[in-house]
Amino acid sequence: MKGDTMEKKRVGFLGPVNTFSYLAAQQVYREEKYEIIPFWPLSYVLDALWQGRVDEIMVPIENALAGEVVAVIDYIIARLLEGGNFFYITKEFFLPIKHCLIGQGGVALGSIKKVLSKGEALAQCLNIIRKYDWEMIETVSTANAVEKVAQSKDRNIAAIASDNALANYNLEIIQNNIGDSQDNITRFIVLSKEQALPSGKDKTTIFFIIEDKSGALCDILLAFKERQINLSQIARRPSRNGFGKYVFWIEAQGHVKSSILLKEALDDVKRIALSFWVIGSYPDRAELLNALPLQPKGVDVHFTKIPTKGWT
Repeated sequence: MKGDTMEKKRVGFLGPVNTFSYLAAQQVYREEKYEIIPFWPLSYVLDALWQGRVDEIMVPIENALAGEVVAVIDYIIARLLEGGNFFYITKEFFLPIKHCLIGQGGVALGSIKKVLSKGEALAQCLNIIRKYDWEMIETVSTANAVEKVAQSKDRNIAAIASDNALANYNLEIIQNNIGDSQDNITRFIVLSKEQALPSGKDKTTIFFIIEDKSGALCDILLAFKERQINLSQIARRPSRNGFGKYVFWIEAQGHVKSSILLKEALDDVKRIALSFWVIGSYPDRAELLNALPLQPKGVDVHFTKIPTKGWT
């Protein structure tokens, strides 16, 4: 029967296998109906959704130590400014992050001269990097950093990644838990062309542009305060349309399809703002911060050939 060979939903993540994005995807997409597909660098993950290569993607959006993942936010903003929504946030997931220093066997900590990793991971381990005065080399992902160390003959370089990234490499953990905080957590979001239904405990993400005048941002915030709607996030990023011009990003309690008060607040925002986008209402999972295992489960992983430059 045709139903027995139902096509799997394709989900993109930042690869290769054994990145932190891979670990997060393993937790969220456990069912066999999903096929998780690695892309790298991060811009290619986002392009994969935009160009229809996958049905949805899972990307990091912020970290407890390093803050927002600006590459993701800037990509979303660029697409919105090009012509409105093409995706929605449908899920969020919080992953505890434990960074390890990985290198050749028998290498002492003091002999390391250079460390490789993704920029966000390096930013989360600055204390030990500064202590030993290591040169930082950025890679497209943490797993890619481990691959480069494994391929190198230089015993004085090491990678910062999860312990899972050791798989298939003849390397060792030089030191565990080298992050600046033992409570480090990364928040991931799922972007899809479908919208999430109300769950009973939701949040909504909006982006907007306002006129550069006194009280404009205050008026936006009052729309939520007057209705006692909690805001869990407020930030801004350059619009790239001139110095001092910004796109603001807010996360508010509630779902646009079930909260009358939230809909009223958003109507006020739309009236005040020069431009305004709702990019998803989705289940609020912040209460699960301390209850997520790192050990990945078995998931069908399909490797996609990645071009060296832009998509063709």
